[in-house]
Order: sequence, then C-alpha cells, then structure tokens
Amino acid sequence: MKIINDMLKNIPIPKMIKVRQNFYAPEIADVPKAVHQSINQAGVLERISPGDQVAIAVGSRGIADISVIVREVVNAVKQAGASRLSCRRWEAMEGRQRKDRKRYSLI
Repeated sequence: MKIINDMLKNIPIPKMIKVRQNFYAPEIADVPKAVHQSINQAGVLERISPGDQVAIAVGSRGIADISVIVREVVNAVKQAGASRLSCRRWEAMEGRQRKDRKRYSLI
C-alpha cells in the first residue's frame, strides 16, 4: 500500500461519495409468452421466408432466463420457415467486445 500512497502523493484525489443504483427489473411470470408477444409486436418474423438462412447473436450479461429467451426465439424462427439457423455468442472481455469463435448450428 505504501507504493500506491507514494505514487498518489502529489495527485489530488476528488472527494467521493457512495452511490446506490437501482435498475427497474420487473419479473415476467411467463417468459416464453412474453418473448413471442415481443417478436410478434416487432414484426420480425414477417421478414423470414421459407428456406431463409438466419443468424442469431446472443449476449447474456445481466439477462435472467437467457436460455429460455434464446430457445423461444429459435423456435419462432424455425416456425417462420428458416431452413438453417446459426448462433454466435458474444462476450465482454477486459472492457471490450469480442466475438467468440464458436458457432453453434441450431438446425
């Protein structure tokens, strides 16, 4: 700790206060139903024609029930007629985004 104190000796440090941040995070009773309602509201399935190849990117930081959400999105895209689906996982590493090299084939 002495090294840090020596390094910061001539650097003015601003006063700090403790802050608490609360995020609005309502609980969704029926996640699959909510996913399908959101997809239908957005109208994204209308852009998929039978035989289309579709890619889905997934980021999960801070999202509860991500596996349920992804499963329902994949099912909806399949039902819309996609012939091939692939999924890439994105991860935050050391403050920057990097694309995971793994590709998951879903159909």
